[in-house]
Amino acid sequence: VGCIVANDFYAVYFSAYVEPEEISSDSAKVNESLFKSHCKNIPHTGNVYFTADLVDEDLREMPISLRLVEQELTGKKETAADYKDVRIISEVTPKVYSQGTIETLAAIDKIGHYALYLIIGDEQSASADDILKIRLHVGAITEAMPFWRYAAKAAELFMTFAFPVLILLLIMLPMLPKLRFAALSKMLPGMQDRKN
Repeated sequence: VGCIVANDFYAVYFSAYVEPEEISSDSAKVNESLFKSHCKNIPHTGNVYFTADLVDEDLREMPISLRLVEQELTGKKETAADYKDVRIISEVTPKVYSQGTIETLAAIDKIGHYALYLIIGDEQSASADDILKIRLHVGAITEAMPFWRYAAKAAELFMTFAFPVLILLLIMLPMLPKLRFAALSKMLPGMQDRKN
């Protein structure tokens, strides 16, 4: 389904699909991972297919225009305010998507930061609330997870499951000899009675 993109008024499920790079003619089998959907990190340049499923029924009755822009980092932090639009890659004029699915194709020719704007209603009078902005990074590694992420996931699993058990054992450890002694003292008189 993709990832959800929303503001205070509108929401869509968004996905991007990269057209596979040149496949050799002797390759009879196509790798299905080539058709993997991406949310905001697109692995390489080329033809990128964007889809957005309209969550709100109201959006299916309103004209929506699309604009894909290349962006440049202007500040040191990577917040939305630190990017400015450099050039327009592609535009789609306003159209009503009554079926609830928006699809478009754009050729992205270089690695970097981009934004896809979904502009709801009249573009001239659109306020910030009428624009869904989807930030994209082309050239991001999406298939391989860095080692530190594996380590963080392992630490998270340990803290979630093993750590509470370890703490419980440490709390119970001083009580174990007393519990064992109490259990033995209850069993021993019963055994003594059987012998007599």
